[in-house]
Formats: sequence, C-alpha cells, structure tokens
Amino acid sequence: MEKKKSILIKAIVFILNFLILLLMIFLYLSGMIIMEVLLALLFLQSLACGMMLFIYLLYKKFQQVGRQLGFRYIKGSWTHPKFEGHYKKNWFQVHYISKETGDQWGVPRTYIKLQFKEKREFDQKKLKKYNTLDYRGNRIVSLSHVERNYKNYLLLKRQTFTFNVKKIHQLMDLLIRIAEEAKSP
Repeated sequence: MEKKKSILIKAIVFILNFLILLLMIFLYLSGMIIMEVLLALLFLQSLACGMMLFIYLLYKKFQQVGRQLGFRYIKGSWTHPKFEGHYKKNWFQVHYISKETGDQWGVPRTYIKLQFKEKREFDQKKLKKYNTLDYRGNRIVSLSHVERNYKNYLLLKRQTFTFNVKKIHQLMDLLIRIAEEAKSP
C-alpha cells in the first residue's frame, strides 16, 4: 500500500508540473506573456520542483533511519520527525529538530531521549560533565534530566542531524551508561 501511495504521489507531481509547463508555453505562444516573464516563471517552477525534491529525499532519509532502527514513526512532521522504540530493553525516542526561533534558530539537531516509566533522580554534577562532550565524533550540545507530571527522561542533544544508525546506537549506549552512573541513591 505504501509503495502504491508513493508512486501515485510521484505521478501526480509529475503530471501537475507538466501541465503547468504546457500552460506557460501556451500563454507565451498566444502572446499573453513576454519572453522575460516566461523565463521567470520557468525559473520559479524549477526552483519549486527542486525544493519539493529536496523535501521528499529528506523525508525518505528520515523514514529509512527509523526503519533501520526498528522504531515506529510517531507524531511529528517532515521537518520534525519523531521515532520511538526499544533498544536493549530501554524505551527511546529520536527526534530531528531545527527550531524556527530562538538564539540558535535553523541549526539542525538530533535529540535522543531515554524514557523511564518510574520517577528517577540523577546527580546533576555527573550529568553536567557530559555537556559539550565530543563522544566518538558525536558532538553533544547538552545532556539534561527532564521531569514533568507525565514524563521522566534523559535528553541528549546532538548538533546536526545524525542519519548513521551506528552513531545513534553509540549515543543510546552512552545514555544507558550515563543513566546507571548518574543515578542518585
């Protein structure tokens, strides 16, 4: 079903672009627009097609990473996809985020959450030593313990999107190790 839907979307986009191209050529040949306007419209159409192709390829890459991890897609959009699943008997979420506002807007980040069902306490000093760490080529921006009424998790923020499943597994292993080391008595 997914393959048929993908083929249908590609066919619709191709046909729509072809019809728009024919319309622009018709308008030019009938004398309704001049050559410069036709060239501007062709440029805009190719720019829009390029952006759609980039978005589609990025979406497919996110999907591929989620499948390779064995995680399922949860709430999110093509710009902020989220996956969740179990790894080594622990519950993880992987988020790809690029914030639109704030002091570091537009910087792509990979968030990895190690979630807990029960409430846990962690030694903040031990957690703090992992902030701004370069772990096996993975630049960690921050590591924090987040507690809410309905959530309790360790959040690791990594600069740039990480599509390499091996690196994601390394970061998950690091989070598991940190959770054991920094556990408060």
